[in-house]
Amino acid sequence: AKPAVSAALSAASPDVRIEGLKTLRVIGTPSDASSVLDLLLKSGDDAERAEAEKTVTALLQKTGSPDGRSRLIRMRLALEKDAAARATLVGLLPPTADGAALPVLRTALQDADPGVVDAAARAIAEWPTATARDDMLRILRESKDETHRLLAFAGLVRLVSLDANRLPEAAVADLKGLSGLAWRPEEQKLILGALAAFPCQDALTLAGVLLQNDALKAEAQAAIDKITPKLPKDGKR
Repeated sequence: AKPAVSAALSAASPDVRIEGLKTLRVIGTPSDASSVLDLLLKSGDDAERAEAEKTVTALLQKTGSPDGRSRLIRMRLALEKDAAARATLVGLLPPTADGAALPVLRTALQDADPGVVDAAARAIAEWPTATARDDMLRILRESKDETHRLLAFAGLVRLVSLDANRLPEAAVADLKGLSGLAWRPEEQKLILGALAAFPCQDALTLAGVLLQNDALKAEAQAAIDKITPKLPKDGKR
């Protein structure tokens, strides 16, 4: 059936192309990603572009290992001159989780086009593994764009929360460090939301400190209420 499905990507009707994309996600292989990228970069239909992005991601993730999973996108980026197309390609990199893409994103942060820079900052903030931690920290500390800083901050909190089996005190130490980099109550609320996943005396102490901030009282109390029942009665782990 795949030849017929692949042919549907060239159909005159966008509805037919969209159905072809949905089907190719299921029966396609990584080798089909190139034709989907072609469609994505030339389409002006938002619904079709969204389906094409999902299909490219699904096809590339069928590669067994993340290593090399981003190769096709990196090759296209090296040749692409159009800024909007480069921004689109950059946005496809995080789901690959391929470490080889991180240097490409660092370069994209210095691009002359603001759209490419924005896509790169968002891609780094969305990176699914801790290999991008230092990149997120760099954006958080050095970017002049507050949205990018907030996204990087949220990404760092997410990375801490990824390993639920981590030693709670170690995770809380990371969250405490991030709390010191927060510049508004909104960022501290992200910290409080993550604390409950790592119940220990250190988490309770940090929530108690943040409880003193009037803008955080509700979130801090909620964190305390979640943490306290999970602690041993003597307060030690």
